[in-house]
Amino acid sequence: MGHKEQQKFRKWLIQIREEFVWATCYFKVWEQLWPSTEEIANVENRYINFFQLTRQALNDQFTLHLSKILDRHKDSINIFRIINMAEKHPGLLENTALDTQELTNKLNRNEEVFKRLKSLRDKKLVHVDERFYTNDDLRKSIHVYVGEVRTLLNELAEILTNISVAHNGTIPTFETIGIDDTTELLTTLSSMRDEK
Repeated sequence: MGHKEQQKFRKWLIQIREEFVWATCYFKVWEQLWPSTEEIANVENRYINFFQLTRQALNDQFTLHLSKILDRHKDSINIFRIINMAEKHPGLLENTALDTQELTNKLNRNEEVFKRLKSLRDKKLVHVDERFYTNDDLRKSIHVYVGEVRTLLNELAEILTNISVAHNGTIPTFETIGIDDTTELLTTLSSMRDEK
């Protein structure tokens, strides 16, 4: 395997892992901002414009970053191209026991979720589709459920870990420091309100 192919594979893998970390961070912060308790709902209602806009922005960014990983466009660097490259050039991997077909099958099981995420990206974030005048029209037509997203993120983390381990023996981490700051912020805002 040529040095150039090794460099390209390593670079692509790093780029996809970075996109995955961004997608995961946006999703986790969005999740923490969900009004899951009365206390959180009260804080968010007090600062409703800020929190509604923030939740929407986080959701949009999550969708965009995840779409980059799953986009099958021929010119995009995506998870499918990385798996295909590993399959066609097993010399890229230190551990050739990686079952690329199983990874592809795992991704294909989520194909319907990918299509819905792509529709959301294309019809809402990239341009406004004339058939969907409002966000409610779009949401009624295209549903992407939180549980589906959690499953997809867990499976992508597992796939990226398997590829990284097979490539050079490293186990990546997708956790970031301070990801729970949002919960702490909401608690602080709530306690400040109670002190008044």
